[in-house]
Amino acid sequence: MTLRKDKRKRRRSSVSESQHADEKFSPQSDDRFSKVFDEDDDEAAPSRQENEPDVAGVKPEVKEEIEDDEDFVDPERKQHKSGVVYFSVIPPGFNVAKLTDEMNMYSKGCVGRIYLVPTRASEKFKTRTAPENNDRGSKKKRHLTYKEGWVEFSRKSVAKRLAKSLNGVEVQVKAKHPASGTMWLCKYLPGFKWIHLMEQMDYERKVSMQRMKVEITQAKKVAEHFATQVEKGAHLRKLEEKVLKKGGLWEKHQRDIEQRKSRAGKKKPKTDRQAAKDEDDLMKLIYAD
Repeated sequence: MTLRKDKRKRRRSSVSESQHADEKFSPQSDDRFSKVFDEDDDEAAPSRQENEPDVAGVKPEVKEEIEDDEDFVDPERKQHKSGVVYFSVIPPGFNVAKLTDEMNMYSKGCVGRIYLVPTRASEKFKTRTAPENNDRGSKKKRHLTYKEGWVEFSRKSVAKRLAKSLNGVEVQVKAKHPASGTMWLCKYLPGFKWIHLMEQMDYERKVSMQRMKVEITQAKKVAEHFATQVEKGAHLRKLEEKVLKKGGLWEKHQRDIEQRKSRAGKKKPKTDRQAAKDEDDLMKLIYAD
């Protein structure tokens, strides 16, 4: 029995010593292996948390939905494929809706955005109505007229083909329509995109606003100058009345304006030689026969 107990004690002591040695000389406790374990821990850890947006600011869930969506179209790619046709003349009676329907007949639904420039005369009567000469006195709306416009198509090939086939062709309308007898005048603009038109319109709008501001400031200056002159005139008139009531003298200042003589009235006096020459010429004409 004593021998068995001694063997058990020896085994327990050897196991405890081996465990202590492993803990003492483990790579994690040694400073030399600290960097290695830190790098492994970093690799094991996720680079970013779940649902955290990427560099572009798009969340992974949204990105997966966009990639899975078959109907999604890249706007830059769509703009690159599009083409713009310029219409120098808009037939009378045509507006955005009418022109869209007309272009869809030729392009099979490839029409995008449309911008038409109204004439100045129609801009003035946008909200007004013209009374019709009848007994009831009903009012007839004024229709806007347009002078030019731009039409965007989703495909360049369609825009080129339409501009080539439609240019110089008579508008297909009824005989009583206002556009009867007019012709389409259009041209495809190569390399021109809708964003270029928007930038040009924005620039022109800013220029017109700046010009309007300058005109307003000039008008204010003229009005202020006129008001000051009127006040000065009223003050001088009151001062003149006071002086005249007291029996004083008031001298009115008059500007001395030197008037130029007309050039037509100025004639150089003739010399004796010129006068004699004129007399000789006159005598020759009389006694020429």
